[in-house]
Amino acid sequence: MNLPLVLDIAIGLIFIYLILSLLASEIQELIATLLQWRAVHLKKSIEVLLTGGEGTEEKDVRDFADRLYSNPLIKNINQEAKGWAENFFRSITWVISSAIGRGRSIFGGSKRSGPSYINAETFTTTLLETSGIPVLVQKLSELKLEEFIQTNLQTAIAEAQGAIYAPSVTVPTDTTTALEEDASSAEALQAQLQTEFDLLTQQFNTILEDFRTNKSTLEGSIKWIAYRLDRYIERCKEVGSDDPQAQAFIGRLQALRREIFEDDPTSGAIAIRPILQSLIRPSLVEIVEAVNDKDSPTYRRLLRIIEQKINGLLPEKLAHELVQDIRTVLEKFAVITQDTSLLTELETVQQSLTEIASHDKSTTESRIALIHQMLSVRDGYISNAESYLSDVDFLTELNALKNLPLSSFKHELLGEIDALLEGFRDITRGTQLHIKLDNLRHLLDDIISSFERGEIQLLYTLDQMLGARDAYIDNASQYIATASIPVKRQDSFLRQINGLKRQKDSFSSVDNRMAIIAWLTATSEELDWEIKHNTEIYRQVSGIVKDKNIDAYTSVVNAIARLPQPIKASLSVLARRAQEKSTTVENEVKQFQFEIETWFDRSMERATGVYKRNAKGVAIILGSLIAFAVNADTFHIVNRLSRDTLLRNAIATSATQVATRANDINAVENQVNAALQDLPLPIGWDQVNLTAQGRQNRGWPLPFLKTMLGWLVSGIAISMGASFWFDLLGKVVNVRNSGKPPEKTQAK
Repeated sequence: MNLPLVLDIAIGLIFIYLILSLLASEIQELIATLLQWRAVHLKKSIEVLLTGGEGTEEKDVRDFADRLYSNPLIKNINQEAKGWAENFFRSITWVISSAIGRGRSIFGGSKRSGPSYINAETFTTTLLETSGIPVLVQKLSELKLEEFIQTNLQTAIAEAQGAIYAPSVTVPTDTTTALEEDASSAEALQAQLQTEFDLLTQQFNTILEDFRTNKSTLEGSIKWIAYRLDRYIERCKEVGSDDPQAQAFIGRLQALRREIFEDDPTSGAIAIRPILQSLIRPSLVEIVEAVNDKDSPTYRRLLRIIEQKINGLLPEKLAHELVQDIRTVLEKFAVITQDTSLLTELETVQQSLTEIASHDKSTTESRIALIHQMLSVRDGYISNAESYLSDVDFLTELNALKNLPLSSFKHELLGEIDALLEGFRDITRGTQLHIKLDNLRHLLDDIISSFERGEIQLLYTLDQMLGARDAYIDNASQYIATASIPVKRQDSFLRQINGLKRQKDSFSSVDNRMAIIAWLTATSEELDWEIKHNTEIYRQVSGIVKDKNIDAYTSVVNAIARLPQPIKASLSVLARRAQEKSTTVENEVKQFQFEIETWFDRSMERATGVYKRNAKGVAIILGSLIAFAVNADTFHIVNRLSRDTLLRNAIATSATQVATRANDINAVENQVNAALQDLPLPIGWDQVNLTAQGRQNRGWPLPFLKTMLGWLVSGIAISMGASFWFDLLGKVVNVRNSGKPPEKTQAK
């Protein structure tokens, strides 16, 4: 067999592989689009990254990854086509993906698609925001700035000012008038300095509040503090210019100013010492400590601040709410209440409630005792109102304020279940579920009666009611799951009845001192539901939640609590690495972000390699299926090309035209389509090709095994891709023509 013959056979074989590879690439691209392979692989790669690279699938990590995908930064880069036609084809994709994923969205929640690419900066920002770290940094900065103002400035100034008490001149012992004048002068000086100090304290509080509300940066806030301190020193100079003790006080202020702040030697502007920045700006050690260790001082400090603020706000807000509810009723019936003493007595009640609210609130149990005491004062006022007026409508509405809505709460719990049973009469009729619902009704009545007799606390009452309801749901679920019921109706019932359950961990015990804090960190949907059904004791919580300062602290604690342990461990390692590479506290956070970006990029490089290997495996399977579908037996193709001169020359001529006329792979498809119109290829299931294939396999003991091997070889060849075969075709054609590529191709 001479060289030109070998080259012609090779060209023919390569050309056939090229044709089938073009088909395979289109099919594989279509499948990848329908099943969202790239987006799904990216999501799973991120989950593997978050688990520490071990590839173990943990539910909390999946949930965290779902929260990442709910972040606006990632949601906004998930570009989807708009319009009815595009949405129609997209819906087909969703149906197929949902069927393969068994109904669960890989992207979390109701999201049916995700981005195919996320850059490192976007991932880093999203990861930090979802972890609550930026808010944690902000809150730690607020705490440290507040501590700096109170300890390093206000306390130091107050101590220096406290030395100015005695008159600054020698008091004549024989002149009473002079003594009184000097004492009066010292008191006036002290009063003026105190006024200036109060003004400075107010200005410091304003600066701190501006920083809390993101109206100023940390650096800007520190410079404002220095500026206000300078103005304070200048005013003190004006007030005590002739007083030696005042001058000594001013000298201590100036020394304090030099110790903390410095001025730029060139411009004279206020400069911030690096040591001051490290004192106020939280370090990575503190940040990671708070994230990774719930027993750390930083984390406990956050919890302590939240508890202190809630301890102070709950009773005060309740006192206001109780009085306001009564005032609303009095104003509604102003015609009959204006000539009575009800408004005057209401002021007395308000004073009593305020006094009660100021008592010790160190524990949850003491707070609940205070709340019940406040309710007793309120109820006493309502009962006493009957001695002033006998109007039925007025007394009915006023007494309605005393009613705890436990009965309506019970009716709603039972009503939800009863409505569900009614909707599934076809599977619940004749069962014990309705009888057990009556038992649940009696049990809830007993629980409410225990509360009304004062035997149990409110939180425990709600916990018991919800627990009884959930026990009924669990029993009903177990009964339906084992009954002979159509699967679709069974799944629908179980899903709906278990959906009635609500989060009740916050009502675990009145002795749990963090119960209220845990309740406040619930989701907004849970809060809305709880506030709607709970008593007036907790109506004021809606106001607390709207307190941005408390809400920010609770969101930090909640985000840290929901952070999976593998992510905490990874962030700790990256933080230590960033700290080792940083020379200043200011650069630590930036270096930390860079380390996360590098961590993500390297992981995505490995994920890209995995995707390519998976795609290659799919390509081999797809290529083998195509080879079988078109009966592309490599051994038969080579045999036909070696024996059929006309066929070999025709294919070689067409292949040469494609190789020389098509400048790149994108133009190959049109050239191939034109070449195939009148070109008989040695593939397919037509009778002519099958007959030729059968004659060739006569000498083989297992002819079908040889054909299968030929399909496999063709499948592997097809999986190598159209670009590979197009480039190889060009090289072989050049060798066959014993020349260089045409000038146009060279220019390209």
